[in-house]
Amino acid sequence: MKEEVNEREWTDGVGKALKTIGSIIEKKERMSHDADDDYVSDPRILIKDLLTGSELLVIPGTSEGGKTRGHGYRKCKSVTQTVASKLPTKKIIGRLMSLVIRNFVPKDAPAEQYSVMVQNAIEEVAKSLADDEQWDDNVEDYGPAVSKAISDLLEHTTTRRAGDSLLNMRVVGVTTYTPPTLADVQLSGVQQIE
Repeated sequence: MKEEVNEREWTDGVGKALKTIGSIIEKKERMSHDADDDYVSDPRILIKDLLTGSELLVIPGTSEGGKTRGHGYRKCKSVTQTVASKLPTKKIIGRLMSLVIRNFVPKDAPAEQYSVMVQNAIEEVAKSLADDEQWDDNVEDYGPAVSKAISDLLEHTTTRRAGDSLLNMRVVGVTTYTPPTLADVQLSGVQQIE
């Protein structure tokens, strides 16, 4: 499809106009379906630049199966996914250090002080973060419990996102019309009206 589009001459602004129209049509489509709908269609589209004469006929592709189930377009239902970025690293480390300090630093200690035990924990965690092979949930004493805790924590970072939009379209029957120039018209014997 990319090759067929690039082979033709398009008036500046056609791409932006099609993108704007496409987003309006997409919004209308989303409003007419529920987020949990899984549906297919077979659009047939003629795109024509009336100034350059370039045109594209876009129809469903020839693939019979796959994710589009042999159709030109498929919109999948919305899905739930885990989004790790919902747990910022600094916030995670801060909460864990807060728990450690709360449990191992005396309440009457100065505000910025933490114990030797906390210092050792910080150094051990930093060293193990730098080398993934240092921590193995199958070997560590609390490995399975830590793995379950991580899994439980990640369950709180899920979010709903729109389902995928899949295309199986191709360009066929393309002809390019070049509008006649004034000289071409005069050569054919047509009189110019003034």
